[in-house]
Amino acid sequence: MDIINPNLIGRQIAKLIAQSTEKFYAVTAWLDLSNWTYVLEELTKARQRGVSIKIFFRSIEPHDFQTLDNLGIELYQVKRLHTKFYLNEKEIIVSSMNFIEASDLYAIDIGLHYKDAENYNKFYHYFLKHINGKNSDEIDYLVDDEKALKDLHGYLADRFTDSRINHTSTGNYLFSRNLIPVFDIFIKPNEITLKYPIKKPDGDKVKELTNKIFSSIKKDFKTEEPHDDYDYCTWDISISNHSTTDLVNIISDLRQLN
Repeated sequence: MDIINPNLIGRQIAKLIAQSTEKFYAVTAWLDLSNWTYVLEELTKARQRGVSIKIFFRSIEPHDFQTLDNLGIELYQVKRLHTKFYLNEKEIIVSSMNFIEASDLYAIDIGLHYKDAENYNKFYHYFLKHINGKNSDEIDYLVDDEKALKDLHGYLADRFTDSRINHTSTGNYLFSRNLIPVFDIFIKPNEITLKYPIKKPDGDKVKELTNKIFSSIKKDFKTEEPHDDYDYCTWDISISNHSTTDLVNIISDLRQLN
């Protein structure tokens, strides 16, 4: 195992890509590659060699999606992802650094470079168990989604004038602290997430809140059981294939909670 010092991790990841013959996978919560010249060059060359490239992420910007999708790179979204590592068919770099050029240039990160089969297999087993497959969704992300969210923001702001609804700087969700009593709310075109803003609530409180949420959802929407997200309890409500009117009706129902 070799330690990679700050400001050298990006170069080592690029080298990993350059040496790939079969695959290169990146697992990163956030990424910003659209202007990272030498990394993009190696990704382009790897695709031209027929290398399978997959990137697993928590959040992506429209310009990054366009750039990577144009290269034929497979993109997968993983909820609550915070793990970061980069691998080809023989070696793996486990790092504190997201796949972001600014982090490589300015942040104090560390990378651990494993070249032996034993450790590689351990991390790959982790990848198969926790990242690949059941926790990841291949996305069909269109630039028009950004416009759709902007339009949704305007609609909700006009509909619920007593609440402050923010269009976040990353551009891929809306957020409000006072739209729903008791909860913070995160809104995407296909999903609502409710977060109870008190850390580590006791089991009885979680059960009480869960019952209230489930009883408030009158239509046939998929609502997941609560899960812990950095010590906070959150609930996901899927609104895929439903209209804006359905979304507003859900929010209206949830606003009755107390």
